[in-house]
Amino acid sequence: MPRTFLSVEEHTLSGGGLPPSLLYNNLTFVEECGALVYASRKDCIVRDIKAKKTHVLPIGTSEKEMIVHCTATLAPIGLLHPDHSLLILITTESATQLWAKESPLGLVPHNGSNGNGCCGAIVSSSTGVAHVLVSTNKGVVIFAEFDATPNTPFRVQSAVKGHMEHAVTAARLNPFHDSPLFAVTGDSVGRLLFWDRDKQPFAFFETSECVTALQIVSGGDFAVAANGAGKLQVFDSRTGEMRVEICAHSRWINTLAFCTATNTVISGAEDGYFTVWSMPKSTVNGVTLVEPIATQHVPNVLPTGAAFRADGTQVFIAMYDTNRITEYALV
Repeated sequence: MPRTFLSVEEHTLSGGGLPPSLLYNNLTFVEECGALVYASRKDCIVRDIKAKKTHVLPIGTSEKEMIVHCTATLAPIGLLHPDHSLLILITTESATQLWAKESPLGLVPHNGSNGNGCCGAIVSSSTGVAHVLVSTNKGVVIFAEFDATPNTPFRVQSAVKGHMEHAVTAARLNPFHDSPLFAVTGDSVGRLLFWDRDKQPFAFFETSECVTALQIVSGGDFAVAANGAGKLQVFDSRTGEMRVEICAHSRWINTLAFCTATNTVISGAEDGYFTVWSMPKSTVNGVTLVEPIATQHVPNVLPTGAAFRADGTQVFIAMYDTNRITEYALV
């Protein structure tokens, strides 16, 4: 029998008027900093769950744009001071900005033929470099880096129009640096692209629905896509071949989060259900095993984000227009 969720803490957001926006994957938890990060309309919010303080990044004036996506990661050791520092990636239609908790670090403008900003991804490497992916509503995927290079620490490396003219709606950089897969991107018409370490697409897959979320799991061997039909699809990351398709939800999946320690993902959808799934370690005799291990229904809400604690025993859930983040234990 699947396990369920037990509410253990409500992280109420001080200051009021800062509920999560209705965006895909609108929550990140960086364990080392004890920080929850999400977008609230035109603001990026950092919630320190230990100090119980809410910080609003000073990203502009009252005329600033709506945020369309934000995400965060731990900065590479030695790149920023102190060592346990946040790197926050904020995307609006006109630019993608890279921030530390208190100050801007650089930006990629969106203008001209490349289109407006859609979503992004960021991951830190052991070599002191943070890899960044930025995407647009005209199908352009932009690769950038942030490191200790003087004068140009945040710089664009390349841009590829891999998704034709279709908006890129989901992106993920591979946190497993020994894997040949570098990134996965998905778009509004269901096209998935798999990118190699040279930042070129080496495989693609055509699905029938908008891709809403992506994760790279199992040491980089598999990629998981969520879509507007409520399906989860598991792909071999070396070939782009689909191994498993699951009718996971009855409505759009809004969020998909991954826990490395337990090799599990959690999906949250417009039907109000959250489900934790075990991911395959390998394909055995042609079988790629994915199983539900916990589920919870939260009525009358629209989930916008989910994030695991590092050990996978607890999960944070963000809901649209709700001035709190709920933390659940898996029981």
